[in-house]
Amino acid sequence: MTITGQIKAIMPVKETATFKSVEVIITTDFDTKYPQHLSVQLNQGKTSLIDGIKVGDLVTAEFNLRGRLYQKDGIDKYFNSIEIWSLKKQ
Repeated sequence: MTITGQIKAIMPVKETATFKSVEVIITTDFDTKYPQHLSVQLNQGKTSLIDGIKVGDLVTAEFNLRGRLYQKDGIDKYFNSIEIWSLKKQ
């Protein structure tokens, strides 16, 4: 899947001994009355894709939608994420 939008925010990189991630906010429909602010993630080796991109830049991102099931105390909860695998400045 692909989206084009403007970078609204780039959060600090989160890193543990085994995992590295950065959250980015991309705003689509920014020139309308109802802009959409999407939280997307760049994980592991893809975190370097944000290098050279700054807030305000127009970008095109290719991504995968990911969904996970989390069970606690017999209750099912579902979580979604948008994982970027290609990010290009326009």
